[in-house]
Amino acid sequence: MQHVLAMDTTFAGNAGLWRAFHTPIVYHVFYAVIILWEAATGALLALAAAGMWAARRAPAGTWCGARSVATAGLTLALLLWLLAFLMVGGEWFLMWQSSTWNGVATAGRMFAVMGIVLIFINLPEATGTEPP
Repeated sequence: MQHVLAMDTTFAGNAGLWRAFHTPIVYHVFYAVIILWEAATGALLALAAAGMWAARRAPAGTWCGARSVATAGLTLALLLWLLAFLMVGGEWFLMWQSSTWNGVATAGRMFAVMGIVLIFINLPEATGTEPP
């Protein structure tokens, strides 16, 4: 977190260095926010997994209700990877310029995985009345 916010591993002399933070308390606040965001996401997804598991043999309406918690958790995860890592870290703090602290590709993969799972769990459920 420190190196990303301090921008000390980006291209030398780039015009965006005015954005850098050099205050340890700022590093800790950013880090704490990310940890809390991930904890909230994890809690929602754990609740979702339990609810969806319990509804696995229930009617489609019960399943759809249970997956709404998963939708909330996955949306929170998407926002984390998009806003915090790709937009703030990657673009504002120019993380993409760093050869050692560049998490843009990883954040992109996580965003894609979370998005695919979100789409998958929100596909319409077959009720047995539709033609094959």
